[in-house]
Amino acid sequence: NAFKPYPCGIVIHPVIDACLELSAHADINRESIAHVDLEVNPLCLTLCDRPTPVSDQDGQVSVQHWAAASLLRGQAGLSEGTRESVNDAAISAVRSRVRAQPSADIGRDGATVTVTTRDGATYRATVVHATGSLHQPMSDHALSDKFLDQATRVLAPERAQRLLNACQNLHDLDDVVALAASVIPA
Repeated sequence: NAFKPYPCGIVIHPVIDACLELSAHADINRESIAHVDLEVNPLCLTLCDRPTPVSDQDGQVSVQHWAAASLLRGQAGLSEGTRESVNDAAISAVRSRVRAQPSADIGRDGATVTVTTRDGATYRATVVHATGSLHQPMSDHALSDKFLDQATRVLAPERAQRLLNACQNLHDLDDVVALAASVIPA
């Protein structure tokens, strides 16, 4: 068991890691993306080959959607899995240019993503073990960031931070009643 960093099918996580790496470090003009090639473990396509998702539930298990969304937005959180994100014109345009191919040489938590721009430039990122895998577990900092991203959707930021601090120091609490009460939105 491991913590899951992204709100989608776990076999998509290595693709997201590679796309986030490309989004953060490559000089990719997002408007000039000609196509995005994914090399993934065959299980990824068995479970998540949904090139044209029509709902947020379809989007959660669409490797094409998450490749496009994480490349364009530079993040892969709850917002990228919403109906609005699935219907976003820019994401949809890039998603239509995502080509996914299975490779038996790639492990279940690996992927290679290659972005080719209209001027012929190519950018490639390979992930051997995705974030959140047993070989690449999420850091405490990443877990805290994920918690705060989710908790601040229903709690004020300072309240969410207090809740996180209390959870991280659970062994110091005399009574968990106050902790339980702190999760109820105002």
